[in-house]
Amino acid sequence: MSDAAHSIRTTEMIRQMLDSIASDRITLGELVDRFNRRGFGFVLLFLSLPAFIPIPGVAGVTGPLIAILGVQMIIGLRHPWVPAFARRKTLAKSSIESFTRRMGRPLKVMERFCQPRLPWLFDNAGNRATGVMVVLYGLLLSLPIPFTNYLFGLILLAMAIALIERDGMLLVSSWFVIGPLVMAVGVLLRNLRAWRLKRRRAARGMNGH
Repeated sequence: MSDAAHSIRTTEMIRQMLDSIASDRITLGELVDRFNRRGFGFVLLFLSLPAFIPIPGVAGVTGPLIAILGVQMIIGLRHPWVPAFARRKTLAKSSIESFTRRMGRPLKVMERFCQPRLPWLFDNAGNRATGVMVVLYGLLLSLPIPFTNYLFGLILLAMAIALIERDGMLLVSSWFVIGPLVMAVGVLLRNLRAWRLKRRRAARGMNGH
């Protein structure tokens, strides 16, 4: 990848892509073709999009697709291959715009600290190790586990940005730091919610007596 390509950051490329879309919807195949030079990162980024959209059941579709993307990395493909049925799937332009508004600040914060580092992580063994993690989180995202879509989506988002920006430090962090930390916070919040619910029920029981 050329230095000129790296000078355009992730959010800028997304904005340019949105400006170039004339219709209200775009197919996944078109997205893959548009970002072929940063293929795996951008496909992962946009497949992670439904995790931040409260539409029931969508993660059950995109999760396996993310896992398939990870398998392609494991077997050593240089560019993502998307099956024909998935290439025909469409995303609303408004959904992508909503995503960029919601995630624009976190993306820009990541970009501020991102730079090409540890390039060997994006070749051969390193790329395959990333594929294993992508498969893992893709499968977890597809499971009907309450309150986890945002958590797994954030982890996949960090991996996507690392792949696009070629930042090996962020990539390793998403494996061993960001992933476990986000999951730990998710478990903590879930337990806190359950504890509050239990207290409310106990209080209602006492008032009933």
